[in-house]
Amino acid sequence: MIDPWVYWAAAGVILVIAEILTPGTFFFVCLGLGALLAGLSTLFTEIWWVSWLVFVSLAALLVLGSRPLVRRLEKKVSAQRTTIDALPGKEARVVEALEPGKMGMVIVEGEKWRAEAKERIASGEKVKIQEVKGTHLVVEKGKEVVL
Repeated sequence: MIDPWVYWAAAGVILVIAEILTPGTFFFVCLGLGALLAGLSTLFTEIWWVSWLVFVSLAALLVLGSRPLVRRLEKKVSAQRTTIDALPGKEARVVEALEPGKMGMVIVEGEKWRAEAKERIASGEKVKIQEVKGTHLVVEKGKEVVL
């Protein structure tokens, strides 16, 4: 018969692998560590409920103890503006002249975007991005954007 610690160790490894494969918040790794420590406890006693007690209590403590770290990490991620949300306020360079009612082209951080403006802006001038409207940008010449 296979020793109980082997089952606990296998469960722990599977749970740690599940944490790696899923975009989670340290939940499976807490359960996995609880299972590994429960397996360790079977080496000291043969009473079956002791290993379950170790697993449940340690997993609960690890899950609850990791919550402040998870909240801090989630707050940092959600506070950062990325991709399209980060464009308003940035500076761009006009590569194809902009006319009122006619689209032109601008370059922002190495990427070309279609753009519109309420005034004529010549090629080579710098502009500020006011907003993202669908698949193009709304820009203005020489005006600062306060966010």
